[in-house]
Amino acid sequence: MSVAILAIAVWLTVVLTMSLRGQFEEYGAANLFGIGAYLSCGGFVGMRVLALKSPRFLGSHGLRSLTRLQILRLYGSLALVLGAMGLLPKLFAIPTGVIDVCFAVTALPAAARLVSRDGYARRGFVAWHVAGLAGLGVSVATAILTSTPAYGVVSRHITSQPMSMFPMCLVPLFIGPLVLIFHLEALAQVFGNRRATSRENGTTFHGLDVSHSDSRTHGRAGISSRARWLTHR
Repeated sequence: MSVAILAIAVWLTVVLTMSLRGQFEEYGAANLFGIGAYLSCGGFVGMRVLALKSPRFLGSHGLRSLTRLQILRLYGSLALVLGAMGLLPKLFAIPTGVIDVCFAVTALPAAARLVSRDGYARRGFVAWHVAGLAGLGVSVATAILTSTPAYGVVSRHITSQPMSMFPMCLVPLFIGPLVLIFHLEALAQVFGNRRATSRENGTTFHGLDVSHSDSRTHGRAGISSRARWLTHR
C-alpha cells in the first residue's frame, strides 16, 4: 500500500508543479484528456500488479476504501463555478459538475451500504461503479466536443480550454485518472473474488477439483460398498 501512496504522491507533485508553471497551457483540452487516459491505463495496470502480488494490498476494507475515495470527485464542482462565470461552456460544465458532485456525495453512503462488514460487494455495488465510469465518459466526451469551435457546438470565445490551466488541469491529469483507476480496481476485485469463489466451490473432495460426474461416481461407489457390507453382515 505504501508503494501506491508514494506513487500517487509523486504523480500529484509532478502534475502540480508543472501546472503552476503553466506548462500545460500550450496543450489543447482534448490532448490533456488523452494524456489522462494513458495515465489511467498505466496506473490501473500498476495497481493490478500490486494487488495480484500481494492479496492484502488493500486489506479487508479494499472495496470500501476504493468507494470512499470517490469523494475526490467533489473537485469537479469547480466546473459548475467556472460555467456560471462564463469561463467554461455549459455543455461541458453542467454535466461534469453535477455528475461529479452526485458521486462525491454518495461515495460514503455507498461504501457503507454496498459493501458488507467482511468486505464483500453487495447488490448495487457493481452498478454504482459502472455508472461512475459512464459519468467519467460523459465528462471526457463533452470536454472534447467543446475543446474547439470546429465541432460546431461552442462559440469561439468559450471552450473547454481553461481545463489546461491551474487549477482545472488537475482534473484531466490527476483527479479524473485517479478516480477512474479506483472504479476499475473496485470492479476488478469484485470479479476476481467471484472467480476465486467459483474455483473454491469446485474443490469439494479432499481438496481436489472434481466434476459433477466424478461426484456421482464416488457416490455410487460408496452406496455399493455399503450394500456389500450389509450383505456380508
